[in-house]
Amino acid sequence: MDTLIQLLIAGGALGAIGAVWYFTRNIKLTAAVCVVFLAFGAGWKLRDYQAGQEGKAELEAALDKLKVAIEERDALAEKMQADSAALEQKLALLRAQKEKTRIIRVREYAKPAYTECIVPNDGVQLLNEAIAGANAARPAR
Repeated sequence: MDTLIQLLIAGGALGAIGAVWYFTRNIKLTAAVCVVFLAFGAGWKLRDYQAGQEGKAELEAALDKLKVAIEERDALAEKMQADSAALEQKLALLRAQKEKTRIIRVREYAKPAYTECIVPNDGVQLLNEAIAGANAARPAR
């Protein structure tokens, strides 16, 4: 009978059943193998847990750095927005002042009205011609 089971184990057809039958014959060996497998599994889980904790700490540190960078960016954006608004107000004020400072000066020469004329008629005529020439030479607007 042992040879038949050994053949089945060697053939692989009922390898699992044969292994269970072999270990049930030796209870101490089965218990030792179970303890080894449990210790190996516990060690594996502990290693995964520790690696996860290290990774979690690294991720939290990176997240904190990212939050600080976002806060700095937001503060800079608010400052730039305030500066931009102040510059827009100054520009509007300068434009308003520029429009107010335009002064149009119109000069028109009037013919003097002499009540008591000491200048002879030829002198008055020359003066009127000079005034008319100055008014004609002035550019029209």
